[in-house]
Amino acid sequence: MTLISAFLFCFLTISIFLFPFTIPASVVNAFSSFDMSAIIAILLVCYSVLLSLYLAGVYTVKYVMAVFCGAGLVIVSCIMVSDLLRGLSAGSLTGFLVVLIFGVITFITNVLWYVAAFRSAPGEKE
Repeated sequence: MTLISAFLFCFLTISIFLFPFTIPASVVNAFSSFDMSAIIAILLVCYSVLLSLYLAGVYTVKYVMAVFCGAGLVIVSCIMVSDLLRGLSAGSLTGFLVVLIFGVITFITNVLWYVAAFRSAPGEKE
């Protein structure tokens, strides 16, 4: 679930940079820019370090991952609301649909991450 969340968050970031309706004109067509590459790299490094620690047996890092997942939910929610409002004010949501779709999928994935990370294993006491 963590890897799926990481890739979806990266795809959401890429879709924001690819679609000029969703960002200010000064950043349009910045797909190959250093800024977008740096954002993607930071996202992947954060996810991979935390996941590596968890897979190495540091199970308390799950709570750190939960904090970052919660922050991701807030960020994705803000992106979706702002894009929805910008699309409604522009009179057309078609330019915003890709970002909204990736946002909804990322949001659902992060909620499912919480369910998978904190559900009790069979036979385990709560």
